[in-house]
Amino acid sequence: MISACSKNKDISKDLQPGRCRISCEINGDVSINFNSDDGYSFSAYNAVSMVLEPVVLNTTSGNKEHISLLVPVSITAGTYDLSTGGAPNISFSFTKENLYAGESKTWNATVGSNMTFIITKASYTELEGTFSGTATNTSDGSTITITNAKFSAKFSH
Repeated sequence: MISACSKNKDISKDLQPGRCRISCEINGDVSINFNSDDGYSFSAYNAVSMVLEPVVLNTTSGNKEHISLLVPVSITAGTYDLSTGGAPNISFSFTKENLYAGESKTWNATVGSNMTFIITKASYTELEGTFSGTATNTSDGSTITITNAKFSAKFSH
């Protein structure tokens, strides 16, 4: 009998500077297992934010899913509940679109939203952590729930 188990995979393994990875489960108005593709993902570090833009792209169907995660450069390792007063200005968005049909829908979570981030590493060169919570589409009020989310970014300067 052969059995396999999975330890927490090192999400930063072999990640190149200027790239990022996010994996998570998304359920609700949209249900997918999101695992970003390094080739279509990027990370950036500017004077205000650390930016993660991971993408999943199917060139055959035209389906594109991407997450945008903005984290203040002043953040340190710790747990941040965006629903509480004084939460740092972290923003999350998930967009699902079909490039061929011109259809697109976005869900967002910012300060005041039901989302929690656990930052495990934050520096000039790297950002890592986990998050979970709910994001809302402001046009129609639909929501998605994000669980088991992990992220990693390496920045090139």
